Order: sequence, then C-alpha cells, then structure tokens
Amino acid sequence: MQYSVELLGKISGGALASFYLFLFLFMGGTDLRLYGEVIKTGFLPRTPLVVIISIIAISAVLVVFCGVEPIGRSADIIFPLFLLMILASFIVPLFFADFGNLQPVLSRGWAPVLLAAIVPTTISAVYTNLTMIAPSISEEKRTIMNSSLWSLLASSLFLVFFSIAVISVLGPSEGFRATFPTLKMIRSISISTFLERVEALTIFPWGLGLFINLSLNLYSGSKGLSQIFGLRDNRLLILPMAVIWVTFSIQGYQNSFEILEFFEPLFHVAGFYFLLLVPLLVLWVAYLLKRLRKQQFPHQKEGTE
Repeated sequence: MQYSVELLGKISGGALASFYLFLFLFMGGTDLRLYGEVIKTGFLPRTPLVVIISIIAISAVLVVFCGVEPIGRSADIIFPLFLLMILASFIVPLFFADFGNLQPVLSRGWAPVLLAAIVPTTISAVYTNLTMIAPSISEEKRTIMNSSLWSLLASSLFLVFFSIAVISVLGPSEGFRATFPTLKMIRSISISTFLERVEALTIFPWGLGLFINLSLNLYSGSKGLSQIFGLRDNRLLILPMAVIWVTFSIQGYQNSFEILEFFEPLFHVAGFYFLLLVPLLVLWVAYLLKRLRKQQFPHQKEGTE
C-alpha cells in the first residue's frame, strides 16, 4: 500500500491500493459465503446463514485484534491437523476410483485446460497478503520467498490431485454438474454400515484453512487502510470491516449458484491481467525511471532522489 502511493502519487497510488483492499474484502466475503452455504446445506439446515457466517467472522476478529503473531501461531497449530485430514480426504476416495474415467486425455487439446487454469491462477492473488505481513517477519527475504513458492506449489498440486480424484470417483459428467464436487465425492463413499458422515474429513480442514485465510484478509485490509489514511493502529478498523464483510457475504449473493458464476474463467481474464501484470508494470517503470535518473544525475545522493 505504501509503495503504491510512493511510486504513483497520493491519488493514483491510493486508488490502486484501494482496489487491492476491495480485493481482500471481495475474496474474503466470497469464501465466507461459500463455506457458510456448505455448512448450512450439509450440516445445519435450520440454522440461519447469518449466524454461521457471523460466528466464523467473530473468530477471525478475535485473533486479528491480537496482532499478526497469533495468526502465525494459530497456523502452526492448525497445519499438522489440516494436512493430515486433507491427505485422508484424498487417499480414502482412491480406493473407490475408476481411473478409466480420465480418458480420453486432452481430447479437445490444451485450450480448455489453459482456459480453466485462469481461475486458480487469479485466485492465487491471495498471496498478495504476503506483501502485508512480510515486513513483520523476522526471517530473511530469501527464506520468505522460498516458503511462499513451496506453499504455492503444494497447493497447486493438491488442486490437481483432487481434480483427478473427483473425476475418477464421480465421472466427468457428474463431477462437472456437482455444486460442491469434493463434498459430493466424499459423500458418495460408503466405508461401512456404522461409519457415516465421512465428509467431515473435507469440511473440517476447509474450515481451519478458511479461518487462517479470513484472518489474513482481515489483517491485510485493516492494515492497508490504516496505512493509506495514516492511522497508527489498525485495530480500530477491524470490527467495522468485519461488519461490512458479513453484510457483503450475505447481500452480495442470492444463492450458491451466483457464487459459482464468480468462478467462470471469462470473468477472471481481466482480473488475471490486472492483479498480476499491473503491480509488475508499476515496479518495472519505477526501476527504469530510477536507473534513468541515476544516469542523468550520477552524483546525486540516494536520499535526495
């Protein structure tokens, strides 16, 4: 947020920074509503949606109010259980998979695959949160970069593996029509007559990951807004932003089918270019202008540029 204002000026930089603040709000509200719909549909059909969403948002508010360190500590505690349940929800369906459903491979070429890859690539823009929390991390920059790239690679591989598992268990047609494919895949598995509701293997780790993701979005949004307006403490903005968050998640979508429209590839084409190329363009222009200025004024001191 601060380097956008420094490179582009107060008005243009503030406008660009405000867009990313809206991105934190939009992505967080969409994830919150999506998870709330799953919980209400599959487990708590009589509970009002606003109650489910508010409880999740309150838990994020509490941890963000304590600072960025409790978010990291929470992630450290949650990660082993999260990874164990994710692996279980992936390995168990493999015993019921029919890998013949994956054929024919690339029957329509690479175009549908590349078009579908736009959505997860754009959603990976949530890694923008790292630019907000990196200044608070005591590790070296190289360590932060390596951890970020490895986590991105791991999450991408898990996405590919679960896509293969869904198609192998449900088939391409049924997997395509399912509103929540992974949840339907887990529900279609019957381990025994007494072991039921194994879909908790998917819902529970999803909720844990969502909690960390929402906490980071709330922290990044409040921190960025405080930097734009010159506030010393971002905690004053946490609760109002959470209220706006919950309101948007409830009023922004009428039902789960409208949420699925958000994941249409064509909708993400513009976002792909803006989210990934605009920050790089700003940095490269600033870098070239700085080199040009050094060539024109080679004896100018660094602090007077």
